[in-house]
Amino acid sequence: REDGTYSAVVSAAPLHFKQNGTWKDIDNTLVEATVDGESVLKNKSNDFSVQLPESLSDNGESVRVTKDGYTLSFQIEDVETSLFRNHINAEVEATPADSKMSDAQQAADLEKKSSAVTYPSVQSGVDYEYSVLPDAVKENIVLTGRPQPGATYSFTLSAPGMTAKMQADNSIAFYATGEEAVFTLPAPFMVDDINTYSDDIQVSFEKNEDGTYTLTYLPSDSWLQAKERAYPVVIDPAVLLGGDYAID
Repeated sequence: REDGTYSAVVSAAPLHFKQNGTWKDIDNTLVEATVDGESVLKNKSNDFSVQLPESLSDNGESVRVTKDGYTLSFQIEDVETSLFRNHINAEVEATPADSKMSDAQQAADLEKKSSAVTYPSVQSGVDYEYSVLPDAVKENIVLTGRPQPGATYSFTLSAPGMTAKMQADNSIAFYATGEEAVFTLPAPFMVDDINTYSDDIQVSFEKNEDGTYTLTYLPSDSWLQAKERAYPVVIDPAVLLGGDYAID
């Protein structure tokens, strides 16, 4: 400060990352880029890289997260397109600056620490949201209305150079070398519009002949179809860096 004093910002999430021995500010602002001929949205500056497709179609576009030279990519299955809508454009949600932020918080550029993208109506009555956080990528499967009984939500995952193991708690860990996971998919849960919580979601995880994996979520019909259920309902998986996780 001009008066010679200092202000500190205390945060539960990282605000900086170390690169080549130097601390740098995390900036998860999404910017347009072209990677391997594909138009994507990338986060600006962090110790992991996220690539989100600018649009989804039935051509197999993937969300990619890269950390320490390893990439986990996942492709939404059953993207619904038609003659009238051959792709689904990403809607970028800027994080607004809070007018109540202190000078120290504004100086820390807290509004740049996270970004979000929505792909609307990927399937009938289903939006997909992706939030890039300081230490994770959070996915929301948003059920805008009551789904058909038995509805499932599937992804094809690619994890070259890594081995995946499903844990007893239905989380999935991806290992390269050593005992610490490079990426972790925590067990999913779901919350309705009045914050009623359930973790009654069956998780199926299988390795395919081509080395990819198929991940399928089957949420409880009895919970989703209950007359007191308030929509929208959010199914909340995430991709976390490393093996420890605690995200609300």
